Amino acid sequence: MPYLFETQLSKNEQLMRGFLERGMIELQSNMSASRIMHRLAGDHPELFFVAAVHLLKSQPDSPGLHYLGTLLLSRLESMTRLVDPRYFTQAETASLFKRLEEIDRMLDLNLARELQISRARRLIPTMGYLAQHPDRLIAARATLLVARRIQSSDWVRRQIAAPDPRIRANVLEGLWGVQHSYARSAYEECLGDANNRVVGNALLGLHLLGDAAVSPRVVTMARDGRPLFRSTAAWVMGQIANPAHVENLHALMRDDTPGVRSAALRSLFSIRRNTAPKPEEPKVPVEPTAPPVEEESAPIPVKLRLDGSAYRFIG
Repeated sequence: MPYLFETQLSKNEQLMRGFLERGMIELQSNMSASRIMHRLAGDHPELFFVAAVHLLKSQPDSPGLHYLGTLLLSRLESMTRLVDPRYFTQAETASLFKRLEEIDRMLDLNLARELQISRARRLIPTMGYLAQHPDRLIAARATLLVARRIQSSDWVRRQIAAPDPRIRANVLEGLWGVQHSYARSAYEECLGDANNRVVGNALLGLHLLGDAAVSPRVVTMARDGRPLFRSTAAWVMGQIANPAHVENLHALMRDDTPGVRSAALRSLFSIRRNTAPKPEEPKVPVEPTAPPVEEESAPIPVKLRLDGSAYRFIG
């Protein structure tokens, strides 16, 4: 099976590419452009995916390209295909991954979420390759994805010994919620790490395992002489959302470093949101409804959806 970029675009794929390219150009001057691009993505997802990745590969950076990437990443099936070795070579996956991360800084988490609900373990070898990519940012992001899916104590031990703190932090984040003993061992081994994010992720991982010693440890971290460690301690308190930490966060609100004060304030808001009583929703009686009638839906050719002289839908 040829890779996607090795296959010549069909007539409809070429039409879709042309429509999307025009929408990118007119995004800031035509109020209908974003709506049309969104509708094309929903009405013709297969054509949209193929055309969109070709544009991502070839077009220069622009607001229109960013909007196109956002549409592409909003579809879970697209995110799965982006890391599927049947569609792209390893180099192409790395290139698209890097391009899309310029658009969505949460790309790693969104992909991880999709991998968690997917049983397609064939995706792991590709992401494992990216974890060894010479670009350390790509490697760190890929490590997070693999850590959320793979179950190997040897692999985890190798990653937490990596010199790049982003990789160490990401592998710990990927282990959050994992109940295996090697996850606990990894958290405990990283409590003395020189990087604040690594230590914070280790503490939160232990908290998710029910470790009662996390609370006094995070309080000690909040008194660290390094501002980044105090800021991370405030973040961990917000993630734990235990009202017992409110007093500690109020103390961090008086810190000399603005970043520490900001982290403490966000965590105070987080605790307030998580502990506020939720109002009961009124129970609305549900009336029985007839089962929906399935209708045969013939695909509508793309060429009939847009006016040729103006960038707008017909009708």
